[in-house]
Amino acid sequence: MSDVLIEAVAAGGVLTAVAATAIVGNRLLRGRRKAARLDDEEQAMERAGASLAGFRPLAAVIGADGAAALVSGSGPDEAGRLALVHAVGRHLAAREVDWNAVRATPGGIVVETGQRRVGGVPLAGIDALDVRRLAPAASDEAVRVAERLAS
Repeated sequence: MSDVLIEAVAAGGVLTAVAATAIVGNRLLRGRRKAARLDDEEQAMERAGASLAGFRPLAAVIGADGAAALVSGSGPDEAGRLALVHAVGRHLAAREVDWNAVRATPGGIVVETGQRRVGGVPLAGIDALDVRRLAPAASDEAVRVAERLAS
């Protein structure tokens, strides 16, 4: 009779392990849902306009991977505002950044947000010429930054 009891306890342990594995696997798969992606400039401009008070988007450029975009715009009392729209999990976030936070790298442009949690946001495949295209819609400061990136 003790052999039957031992087999029953072993079988219960196996079933518990299988159930725990299934639960953990399900939670891991839920975490792999598709990340947010920018499909076109219009989407980036809409997000920046909706998220930033008084921001009127004028032009946008999206990274090759669709994970981030730069949007130039103006406000009620100033021109030359710059917004960064980027994926945060399954959502898109927009934040205003300074033109001087934009720097060129071999892989594209990086925008330094000044926030430790976010850090530098890369825009793959974007070069100084793309940033310069944003500048005419913006301010003199934007033009200077675009020229600095090109050199």
